[in-house]
Amino acid sequence: GETEQLGVIFTPDKDINDKLFWKSSDESIVTVSDTGVITGIKVGQAMISCYAEDLGPENFITCMIYVTDAVVPAEDLSILPQSETIYVGDTLQMETVFTPANTTNQEVQWTSSKPEVATIDAGGLVTAVAVGEVTITAVYLDTPDGTPWIINSSITVQPAIVEATDFDVTPDSKNIK
Repeated sequence: GETEQLGVIFTPDKDINDKLFWKSSDESIVTVSDTGVITGIKVGQAMISCYAEDLGPENFITCMIYVTDAVVPAEDLSILPQSETIYVGDTLQMETVFTPANTTNQEVQWTSSKPEVATIDAGGLVTAVAVGEVTITAVYLDTPDGTPWIINSSITVQPAIVEATDFDVTPDSKNIK
């Protein structure tokens, strides 16, 4: 539904017949008016052709038009979990929660305040490396006012849980009175 005026630069630019003829290769995607105003109809791409009356249709110029979905800006962002305890060797998937849920750009940059305690990859997967406390940070740059949103999560890394592989009862037998 968005419209845009296409422009043409003539050479020479004075005292000429500036009558133009416009055509869309696919009017189900984008239409073009007699004055060069294009209107997006649905997602896709189409070629707009234009020729000047004095030069004839064999001397046309083109412009590829890409019609995309409407951009839905973020209104708010949180990350989950806000705090968590994990164990050395474990992984934890961080999640982003955007408002509205259909926000177009949901890309965040993840960092760890102490990579020696826990690392985080670009997809938000935390890996516990050593015992300690770490802050996992998500930075969102595509904000309405251009000021980055910075959201933190506190992660505590505990020693790995060691599972017993065998056990014995001692003594094997005992008399009691």
